[in-house]
Amino acid sequence: MVTARHPTRREVVNVGIAIVTYNNSRDILSLCASMNLDAEKLVTRILVVDNGSSDDTVAVARGIPGVRVIVNEANAGFAGGVNVALHALGDEVDAVAVLNPDAVVAPGALRELAAALTDPSVGVAVPRVTEPDGEAAYSLRREPGILTALGDAAVGSRLRRRPAWLSDTLWDPRAYEHDHDVDWASGAAWMVARDVVGCVGPMDERYFLYSEEVEYARRVRRHGWRVRYVASAEVAHVGGASGRSAALDALRAMNRVKDYRSCHLLLPSLVFGAVVVGHQAVRSSRGTYADVTRLLLRPRSWRMPAREFVAWASR
Repeated sequence: MVTARHPTRREVVNVGIAIVTYNNSRDILSLCASMNLDAEKLVTRILVVDNGSSDDTVAVARGIPGVRVIVNEANAGFAGGVNVALHALGDEVDAVAVLNPDAVVAPGALRELAAALTDPSVGVAVPRVTEPDGEAAYSLRREPGILTALGDAAVGSRLRRRPAWLSDTLWDPRAYEHDHDVDWASGAAWMVARDVVGCVGPMDERYFLYSEEVEYARRVRRHGWRVRYVASAEVAHVGGASGRSAALDALRAMNRVKDYRSCHLLLPSLVFGAVVVGHQAVRSSRGTYADVTRLLLRPRSWRMPAREFVAWASR
């Protein structure tokens, strides 16, 4: 672990907002309309990074006052899009808020996240994520492990009152009622301090989509900063902006294994991988699980870069 030096941060008032889009023309209007930036009392710069949308996302985004748009020629994935935004915003901001295009920001949420970052030991601040109906989403997570993967594979979200070591997810509703440190959280909405970006570096683009937020939060913690949950900051997440398919579900599972393997020895990594693949296999009689299992059992799938895999598996 690297111990970060924590110089006193001045008040975090200059915030860049990074939104990575891919065919999100309907979502982007709702998100930008939800951000009453004048009321937030922040100096903000909204940057949309589009990953080669085939709909009118770019035209819609360019028509929103105060929004700057950068268009990638090809789909660079979530991490790639975020990295473009972090580089483009540069040192002109105190912090960067990363928001999914299908999010809706409650009044004061950005201000609360920015306030949490005035503590120089906090590197990333994450909000209370809610479902569209206002109910709290279970967005807070623990560091992945073999036992937590076994628990999630066995019962999923059905038995929420189980020991903490049997799930990656914090299922106790009380955990969402107060501020506290977490290992990581859903990548739907988060804010990172600029000095942390400069020290920790960019997101890992090898993941393309899924697990990049797990790896990034781990890197933030290893550099000595905290990931802080802010209960008073609320962001609703509609979900599904990236779509749903067997290819994406398989990529999610593979990236979980690859992330775990990046920081563990071979034997536990093999066990973890078997649990994740077995999770899909035992459910292969239902829905897309069979297609996902077939993809996971093909050695070729694991050798391909994530972006190439999605294109190949979607054919």
